[in-house]
Amino acid sequence: MYVAVMRYHFREESLERACRIWKEAVLERATGREGFIRAFIMTANGGKALAVGMWEDKRYADEFMKTGVFKELLSDFTDMMVANPEHEAYEMKFSSEKY
Repeated sequence: MYVAVMRYHFREESLERACRIWKEAVLERATGREGFIRAFIMTANGGKALAVGMWEDKRYADEFMKTGVFKELLSDFTDMMVANPEHEAYEMKFSSEKY
């Protein structure tokens, strides 16, 4: 499983608005796409947010990025960020869930 992680640094007063924008721009558009597994955003004090997207394979994440979603998102976030976002990618080795 391919896991894309984006670390955001927002102005604290913009954090909730930025998360709502992310939900509409990323989460709602990714859900239902081929290869999509899960996505979520987490927040912490100081305007920090960590967005995680999980895909069956990197190629599905790459196809989603070709829609221009990230470019649009950054445009929406322009006046809300205090630093550039930081991207990391991982390969999921093991996981467990209880629901």
